[in-house]
Amino acid sequence: MKVALSHLEQFLAEKPDWLQIFNDLTQSGIEIESIKPIGTPNQDGFGDTDSVIELKITPNRGDCLSIVGLVREIAAISSLNYSIPQIKDNLNSYKNTQLQLTVDDEASCPFYNAMLIRGVDNKIKLPDFILSRLEKSGFNLVSPLVDITNYVMLELGQPLHVFNAAKTGNSLLVRMANSDEAIELINGQSVQLTSDTLVICDGNNQPIAIAGVMGGQHSAVDETTKDVILESAYFTPPAIFAKAKRYGVVSDAAYRFERGVDFKLANSALVMASELITKYLGGKVETVTSCINDGFMPKREAITVAYSEFNRLLGVTIDKNTINDIFTRLGFTIVDNTSADNQISLVAPSYRFDINIKQDLLEEVARVYGYDKILPQLPCTDYTLAPINPFYTATNLLKNCLVARGFNEIVSYAFIESDYANKFNYSEVAPIELQNSIAGLTHLRTSLFAGLIKAMQYNINRGVVSLKLFELARVFHGVEAHQQQLKLAGLCYGKKNNFNWYDGGELIDFFDIKGDIEVLLGGLTSIKWVKCDD
Repeated sequence: MKVALSHLEQFLAEKPDWLQIFNDLTQSGIEIESIKPIGTPNQDGFGDTDSVIELKITPNRGDCLSIVGLVREIAAISSLNYSIPQIKDNLNSYKNTQLQLTVDDEASCPFYNAMLIRGVDNKIKLPDFILSRLEKSGFNLVSPLVDITNYVMLELGQPLHVFNAAKTGNSLLVRMANSDEAIELINGQSVQLTSDTLVICDGNNQPIAIAGVMGGQHSAVDETTKDVILESAYFTPPAIFAKAKRYGVVSDAAYRFERGVDFKLANSALVMASELITKYLGGKVETVTSCINDGFMPKREAITVAYSEFNRLLGVTIDKNTINDIFTRLGFTIVDNTSADNQISLVAPSYRFDINIKQDLLEEVARVYGYDKILPQLPCTDYTLAPINPFYTATNLLKNCLVARGFNEIVSYAFIESDYANKFNYSEVAPIELQNSIAGLTHLRTSLFAGLIKAMQYNINRGVVSLKLFELARVFHGVEAHQQQLKLAGLCYGKKNNFNWYDGGELIDFFDIKGDIEVLLGGLTSIKWVKCDD
């Protein structure tokens, strides 16, 4: 987001130390990406000079996508005084039946305002301060009516849209689109609508805008437009999320709605826009029609947290008065901070959609108080080491013994192919077949030999001439736990001393394996060797 410093200064009681403000904003989570001076002073040092800053607003801080939102944030972190003009809500005096409005999907659009203004002149040039501020903030100048809606959005954060009343008629309908409907947008792009897209329709039930994203070409205003319908609504973030991306459009309105717009802002924005239109473009407000369903409007519940939690979890001692002052500056309502439990109960302002749990409150205090003031501390823990499991001690001794004898441990799949299951099956049980085979692996192993043989094959195919492997793992002689025993198996292949220059190429034989086993089991059990006739 780009804003001019002169625009921000309009609402601040005094000119701040901007370098310090930039540092504080970045520390609190709103990163300053660039600062660009514009304009050139004359010989006397005067002239139209300003600076434009570009900020990186995180997705959870949609409230800062406006001049007013940024001023609130700057005042909160710097303790500066600010003044935002109060917009008087005089809409009730214009309400009548000239404009019909119906909202079918109140869950996606719980609040919708539509104002009919007649007799405007869309060819009059707007004041330079409006055009200059829009251009500095990266807005393209379109037409006086559209520029005013963009200006209100820039200052307040509420997206607006203006329809040509001569093309829409005196009725609007808000509903979900049908899958067979299409619309030509004001950027000239034609899109096929999907059934989960909220649309605004005219008196003929034809879509004239994708709600919260972009208006249609059919209802767009031009230089000849005299009568307009001004829209100011609250669309829920899930209804707008990813719609601009789906239709391949860039939309400042969608960028704000999908992050969350102050649900109490629609009336103020409508009044401000109508006052600018009638002041600079003429015309007269004829009627205002509203649809509101409080049952679907966001609710703000009190969140309670103990003062001690701030100090315990943040790792720094912050007194109660400082905590209260931080929340006051951030616009929170303190419901109760005098309870016997030494707690504070707070209600987040309507523009803070990201405040839901007590951890959010802790984060607010931390970032406004200053992360740089919270010194790093080692955590205080009370931990007792548990005794070592004898089972793991025993298995590790076996593994270490084999490694010392030159073996390498492998970890193979418990699933094997049917050929390996048959060739290396434990004779007393039948292999368990998998109900859903995985890449040709159809059975559970009944012995470890299949994995060892496959590992040996893999190494021989790559030129290995000496190999000693082992695996300690479970085999499956049934589905019960006691039938899935832990087994140890080993394999030796190739030359005895592959790396000795004096070796004549003598191969590993039975006596080498016999020696390994005697060392492995020595001291654990008595060993008796019996000739096998199989």
